Order: sequence, then structure tokens, then C-alpha cells
Amino acid sequence: MAEKTYKRKRKKITAGDIFVAAVMTLCALVIFFPFYSSVVVSFQTPRAYIMNPVSLFPTEFSLKNYSYLIEKGQIASGYKNTIFITLVGTLYGMVISVMTAYAFSRKKWPGKKLFFALMIFTMFFNGGMVPTYLQLKNMKLIDTLWGVILPLGVSAYNIIIIKSGFEQTPVELEEAAKIDGANDLTIFIHVMLPLQSAILATFTLFTAVAYWNEWFWSMLLINSGNKMTLQTVLRSIIAEAAVDADITAGEVTTPSSVPEGNQASTSEGTSSSASESTPTSGTDGSHVSFTVTSTHSQSAMDYDKDPLYEYISDLFDFDYEVWPVSKDSHDEKVRMWINGGTMPDVLCWRNFNYQEYVNYAEQGLLKALPEGWEETYPEIYKMYLACGIYDQMAVDGVYYGIPHSTYYRFAEMDDPVVQHATLYYRRDWAEQLGFKFGAAIKMSELADYLQACIDNDMAGNGGTLGLSESPGAVNGLFMMPNGYYTDEADFYRDEDGYHWALNNTEILKGIDLAREWYTKGLIDPDYYLLNNADATANFTAGLSAAMYNSCSVPSHYVFRDTFEETTGLSADCIGLAAIAIDDTVYANQIDNYWSCTFFNPALDDETYTRILEMINWCCSEEGELTIMVGLQGEAWEYAEDGSVRILLTSDAEGKYQSTADLCNSYQVFRSLGIIADDYSFINPAYSSEVVQQILDVFAAKKGGVINNIDYDYKFFASPAKSEYSVDIKSELTYLIITPGIDVKAELEKFIEGNKGLWQPVVDDLNEAFVK
Repeated sequence: MAEKTYKRKRKKITAGDIFVAAVMTLCALVIFFPFYSSVVVSFQTPRAYIMNPVSLFPTEFSLKNYSYLIEKGQIASGYKNTIFITLVGTLYGMVISVMTAYAFSRKKWPGKKLFFALMIFTMFFNGGMVPTYLQLKNMKLIDTLWGVILPLGVSAYNIIIIKSGFEQTPVELEEAAKIDGANDLTIFIHVMLPLQSAILATFTLFTAVAYWNEWFWSMLLINSGNKMTLQTVLRSIIAEAAVDADITAGEVTTPSSVPEGNQASTSEGTSSSASESTPTSGTDGSHVSFTVTSTHSQSAMDYDKDPLYEYISDLFDFDYEVWPVSKDSHDEKVRMWINGGTMPDVLCWRNFNYQEYVNYAEQGLLKALPEGWEETYPEIYKMYLACGIYDQMAVDGVYYGIPHSTYYRFAEMDDPVVQHATLYYRRDWAEQLGFKFGAAIKMSELADYLQACIDNDMAGNGGTLGLSESPGAVNGLFMMPNGYYTDEADFYRDEDGYHWALNNTEILKGIDLAREWYTKGLIDPDYYLLNNADATANFTAGLSAAMYNSCSVPSHYVFRDTFEETTGLSADCIGLAAIAIDDTVYANQIDNYWSCTFFNPALDDETYTRILEMINWCCSEEGELTIMVGLQGEAWEYAEDGSVRILLTSDAEGKYQSTADLCNSYQVFRSLGIIADDYSFINPAYSSEVVQQILDVFAAKKGGVINNIDYDYKFFASPAKSEYSVDIKSELTYLIITPGIDVKAELEKFIEGNKGLWQPVVDDLNEAFVK
């Protein structure tokens, strides 16, 4: 009999099948595209990304992003630490969670309900961040990977869900296993766990992802750079790479060329000033060690393997351990260190809060400067006086920190020091359009220039932007000449006493002008969504006609270099100007200091003396030049006339490398003496023409109306001031961009709605200072 064969009948593809396949394919593409886009962006230049954020292929191919990542040298250690935390933490977390869930799933046992209720309680209430930190400190888990692993391993939510899974298992299986002679452990491993494989796999994945993405406690607990997790490393790299619109003084390196043998005159004269700061005591004693912060990055790099460190450490016979911290996590770590009693011996607090400083000093959480320090450490004292806050820093006549002057020995900055914020504009565009600006630009002239740039599409991309700025900068540009509002103070004083800033009716002029500009499209339509780095990138990529940004010499050169790199044009296309209303230039006074150094109250006197001697030297002329330029005799020397001669030679590209480029320890010492902005005004690495252009703008500001800092308010402490918190910036942005509203009515509503916060501060200020 012949074998019967069967043909497999093909299923007919229906329209429904095609539709489902199309929808699933589309969903897959939607999910996949963000990952693909990230890869494409990583191979693009910044300008290409800004001009076209979404593209299928790199339009301007570049490997610079990857070279930058590799140069940082942090990724390998970050991966190692994160992999360790993820593997160990997941195993630990799942073992604890599964065993606890199994115990709670069994029949009654003594105290079961109580313990389960206590576990549920932790889902709604916890001890708080500071008590948790103190507990970890008592367990000696600070600056260890175990400090990250142990507190995060147990999740009440996970336990409850896994417990429910165990309870779904028929009790007969357990009874059958016991009849066969199995004990509880055997039943748990060989009967219960296999039946919960799906739910266990799910929560294993959840736990692993949680450990892999964990960054907050890593940021708070880890101090050593080589113990940083991947997420904290990535956050620090992003923070370093971003071009902040408010680049803090002294945070950038020296990028420009210097002719061999070029000279820079100083205000001190001869090298005799160096001998005055030579250590006079303490350095004949024993070797000392201390911990110190580096506020530049969380880089896992060596801070004690370069000539600058070797020279200074030999001079003062010390060694240090650096605790690096990036600016995005700086404030949280400083507060946790001080309150938790785990602060390093030498702590640089970037933008210290005066009220907190007073509270910490009164609680004994900071070490006081020794009695008579003004005579013992004269270079520190002279710098302290230049900061302008010597009297204000005293707490009951005692000083607990050292602020660092921004402009002091070399800078051509007379008191008061005016704000860095300056208008950047495209000088080449202005010339092409028939505009010619001096050191100051009227707001009306600026409006005409912006409109012409937009109308003529000067960027050539079909969408030239006018003024590209973040909300804070826009508020400063329009409100500063029309009222007293600044980011420094929400309160101002006139002949009638103190008032809240928004009660000044003149501020309505600024709001109305900003609304008019925004409606006309003179301001980037999306400015309210931009941060400082994004707004700056629009200008440095050649897409906008102007920006309002920091104009210290170092930060200006950052913008120049970025502009040349992204546009391929000469940075001479950039013009600078102060802002004027009619014929009057307006500017705000700024503090002549950046950061403040504090000391651990447990620091022993011998080490403390050595540190203060070292800081005193850092504040001297020799110390300042050594930190900024290099070693005397190798990088610089004094000429016979007392001027400073740079000995470094330029490379093939016309650039030379200073300590900022060659020495990692520069990031530590630069914050212990005079800030780099002081030296930048005579630094021959910077073009004298560019420096003069900046000085001309500063001169225009000094010749106008200056809103001076009210130090009575700034250093005033009261409960009402500490509780005051009103988001003026967001309200001003709302009033500027929202169409069809009654601005005056909305402003009055906002003022009245926040009266409970600002009125007590006004009352306290008037009671304290207005007679």
C-alpha cells in the first residue's frame, strides 16, 4: 500500500496579520530609536548636534567624545565598582528578601504580626537621611562600597510580593515533602524556590537594575575617587563637560599661546615678597598628613604624582589624601560631611551659606583660626582684607574660615568689583548689517540688531535665534536696570527702609520690555526650557545673534575656544558690550571672593599649623605664580625690573602647558590661595587685545550705575530669613512668556500670596538696621 503523504496547509495572511505586524514593528522602532540616536549623537560634533538633534547618521563625524571619555580615566574603575556592587548587592538583597518572605508566608509563629507590621511601617516612615548617614558612620561604612550595598539590599515591597507568591503554593506539597523526610531547608530550596522561579527572576532583575543605577548614596558616602560608582562618574563627567553660563572664577585652564621670554609686570615688584612668605615654624617638626577636597571633579586621578605637589609637599613636609567632589553634588556632600562629623581636614566650600556657616561655628563643627592669626599669617590676612568681608566673617570675634579673593594682586579691578555678566554678540554679523557698537549697547539698539539678524537669517539655517539665554540670565538682563532684583538678594533698601524686590514698581518696566521682546521673537522661543549650558551652546555654535554671560578672562576664553572649534570661524567674530538703558549703563556689584576654606574641629594643632603655613604661602606672590604658572626658575622668574618673565616655550600649535595642564594637584592648590582670575589679567597666555576688550567693558560698567551689595542683608541671620524661599525666577518667567494675562494683577497676586514669607524678613531687617 502506497504511503500517503500530507501537504502542510499554509496559513493565509490576512489584513489583520499585516496590521498587527506593522504596529509591532512600529513599536519596536520607537523603542529602539532612542538607543540608536544616542549612538549617532556620540559620533557627532557639538555643532552638528545643536543644529540637528535627531538624525539617522552623523552629519559631522567625530571621535572626540570618546577620546574625552577615555582621557578621564574614570570609566574602568566606575564599571569595576558598579559591577561589584550590583553582583554582591543583588545576591545579598535577594537572599535576605526571599528568606524573609518565606518566613512571613508560613503559619503563625510568635511575633509574626508585630514584625510584619514593623516592616510595613518602614514603607511609610524612615529615620531620615542624616540619621541614616550617622548610623553608617558609626558602623564605619563611610567611604566603603559596603556602605552602599548593605542599606539598599532589603525592600519591604519586594518581600511582600514574594511572600504572596509563596502563599499561593499548595500546602500539600510541603506536607508531602515532610512525609518523604525532607527538612525545612530542603523543602525551601528544592520545592518552594523552583515553583517561584518567574517571580524570583523578575525581582532579581529589579534589584540588579536598582543597584546598577544607584547614585545618590554613592555620592554621599564615597569620598575616594577610585571607589566612585559608574553613575557618579558619569554625572561628574557630564558636569565637567557642560559649559556653564556662570563659570565660576578660576575654573578653567590656560589655553592660549605665549611668546618665549614674554614679560608681565606685577604690582608687587621684586622677589623679596616671596621670602616674606617662607614658612617660619612648624616645618622643622614631624611629617604631617591630612585630607583635603578637590572641588573640580570626582576624577579618580592621582593628585600627588606631579612636580607641583612634590615641590609644595617638600616645602612644608606633608602628604595629603584628596577627596574629589563635583559641583553637581558639592552642596549635599558638604552639609552631610559637616553635620555628620566626617568632613575632611581641609574643606573647600564653593558657595558657602553665611547662615549655615554661623550655625556650624556656634555648634563647634568648624575649627577656629588661632588667636593672632592676622600677624602670624600676614599673606592670608592681606588676601582676607581684599575679599571685603573681614568684619562680617567674625562670629563673636572669632574666625572659622578663609575666603579666597578673586581679584587681588595682578587684576586691574578697583572696588567695587562689577558683575561678570556681559553681552556677547556677533561682531561680524553686526558689521555686515551696518551696526557698529562700542563698549556699551543700548537695549533699543540691541533689539534692532537682533531683529535684523533674524530677518536676514544670518546663521543660514532657516531659523536664526536672537538672544539665546536661560531664564535666570534673561531675568538679570531685563530686571537689573529696572529695579533691584538680582540672584544675590530678593530684598533692597532705600531711604524708607527695606522692601521685597517685587514691591518695586519699576520692575514692571523690565517685565513689559521682556514680554515685548519675547512676543517679537527676539528671545529664543524656548528659552524657558534651556539651562545655562544649552543656551550658551546655541551662541558658540553660531546659531544665535547674542547671549548674556560671564566675561571673566578665563570663562571668555572657554567661549572663544568653543566657538572656534564648533564654527570653524575666528573668535574675533565675537563682540562684547555692557548693557545700557538710554545712555546709562547698569551693573551689579559682585563679591570679590570665591569659595571658603574650613577646617575639621578635630584637626590636631601641629597639622593645623602646617596647613595654615602652606595656605599663607599659596596667598603670596611666589605661591600664586607657582600654582598658576609653574616652579620658579623653570616656568617663570623675576626680571631685574621686578616684572615676571615666563620661561615656558610654546609648542608647534603656539600653545604652552601650564600647571593646570600638567599637574592634577593644581585642582587642589588653586582653591587654597588666590583664585586664577587675578593672574589672568596679566597672563601673557591671553591676548592683550582681548583682555583690553574685556577691561573696556568693565570700565563702561564702572562708569555707570552700580547696584552695590548690601552686606548688612547678605550677612544678616534670622529665623525668618532662613525659612524664606520664594521662586522669583519662575514667576518672572511666567509673566514674560504667558500671553493674554494682566501682568500687574498677576504680580500683585504673587506678592500677596507670598507675603507670609517675605514680610517677616522685611520686618526683621528694618528692626535690625533701620532706626
